[in-house]
Amino acid sequence: MKKNKGMFLLLLFSILYLAIEFPLLTTITKVWVDEPWYAGTAYNFSQGHGFTNENVVGLYGGDVLFGYPLFLGAFMKIFGSSLFACRMFSLMCGYILLVIMFFILRELTEDMRVIFVFYLLFIFSSTVYIVFRTIRPEAIKIIFSSMSLLFLVKAYKGKPLLFAVSGFLIVAGALCHPDELIFAFVFLIIIAAYSIKIRNYRPVLYYSAGATATIFIFVFFLHVYKNMTLYDFYIYYGRRLSVYDSSLIGDLILKFNNIIKDYALGFKRLFILIFEIGMPVWGLFYFKKNKRIYYLSLIGILFFTISFVFLERIVTRGFISIILYSILIFALIFQEEMKRKKILFIVIGIGAVYLLNNFAAISFLILRDRENTPYSVIEKKIDNMIDDDAVVLSHLNFYFPMKNNIFYNDYTIYSLTNAVDIDSLLNTDKIDFAVLSNSALQNKTGTSGRAEKKESLADFARYYMKAKEYAETKLNLEDSIITKGYGNIYIYSRKK
Repeated sequence: MKKNKGMFLLLLFSILYLAIEFPLLTTITKVWVDEPWYAGTAYNFSQGHGFTNENVVGLYGGDVLFGYPLFLGAFMKIFGSSLFACRMFSLMCGYILLVIMFFILRELTEDMRVIFVFYLLFIFSSTVYIVFRTIRPEAIKIIFSSMSLLFLVKAYKGKPLLFAVSGFLIVAGALCHPDELIFAFVFLIIIAAYSIKIRNYRPVLYYSAGATATIFIFVFFLHVYKNMTLYDFYIYYGRRLSVYDSSLIGDLILKFNNIIKDYALGFKRLFILIFEIGMPVWGLFYFKKNKRIYYLSLIGILFFTISFVFLERIVTRGFISIILYSILIFALIFQEEMKRKKILFIVIGIGAVYLLNNFAAISFLILRDRENTPYSVIEKKIDNMIDDDAVVLSHLNFYFPMKNNIFYNDYTIYSLTNAVDIDSLLNTDKIDFAVLSNSALQNKTGTSGRAEKKESLADFARYYMKAKEYAETKLNLEDSIITKGYGNIYIYSRKK
């Protein structure tokens, strides 16, 4: 009976998840820079060109950490490469995660109320809402880390060989996003401590063997396909690590201020931040009462602490890893405090405020952006006007309708092209089309509405003014698209 109730809850919340995520999929949010960044690599892979993205930006974007474009590219091969198709891939990743979490919850408890509480808070998380409707590797890295957790829990229940599966999967997650290496390290610490405690080193050896197998696959890929060593890779991605030029304390305070500014948006989402960091801290106090809560809290707090200290910054979307553990811990605390009515009342109150804060954040985003021009409309019109293989001057967020073109944009790294810089490119007659929008001059990010960095805004404005002057003097205005959210888009052509 409980199994049937559990399946019913999974079905119910799956429907709710789709009802929240699917509507306005190409309208909310506006296309981020990161989306064509990663989609470009995946598309090139789907077309048999390997893990390259020189046609978009030129660096990163899954060209070395190939996990995300591998899966997204395979999806593109079957379902197409439009923005809608790529965002559907993320949406499906979210559904897969819900299924995995169902099995994790079943391993941890038989109480259906815990499953209900977890799904309710997780599905209505504003960060979850964003992650599973945009093209970013967080959508799939969380699948690998949650599967690794599932096999870790099963291994602790007397199936030690599953430690190897857990190790393999967590490092595979790092091939989608490097931050997952922190989870790999945290799991290693906990499993090593467990092995010492029971005086049996098979768990840590099995885990290490599984992790090593994935590392060998990655080293083989680096050597054969990228002509790189692990040291080269470290130099390549070492920029993500913190370098403390001044005092350690001063830099940590600065990073925390950035989290308050970028993730909490000042006081707007402060309670959400307090909940997500606070739950693992609260869970540590259950050391004697509930080992499940304690160890999940230890994983969560170690992940956050190591990320905070050693990474240059914790990106807002990266909080989904912390959110999953925080809500899981909260649901188990809810179960643990069922008999203590006063504490239970406080727990319910905290959960209700967290839910309402996230509901307000999602509602605000929908109300603000629901009237934006669907990207699919823009994509179709531009695609119909631009010839394949033509040289185009445009903005990175318009990549999708021009993915089959030689595509110069406001993020192009010219050292990877035949041009020295934007000025030398504009001194030639190689450009066939220009697709330009005054939205490049907007001073706000597309999702949170934060002010753009002054340096970035100045670079965008400089590029736009040069590109616009070139288009107006050297090309012919063919058409325009008046949009909401993407400004006025002007399409220029060298054709007479």
